Amino acid sequence: MSNWKDTFINMKPPSWSQIIVILFDEYKKNSYNFTKNHLSICHTIPKNPTK
Repeated sequence: MSNWKDTFINMKPPSWSQIIVILFDEYKKNSYNFTKNHLSICHTIPKNPTK
């Protein structure tokens, strides 16, 4: 754990295109999950509660 910085420095840095692809992939997954969760929450709450 103490030499994680050395490991990080010695690692080959990913190219910008790889970073963008990874970030975009994460964004797509997160936005999909967010939308899915949001819809499920909306469907759980009744629109016009009778009581």
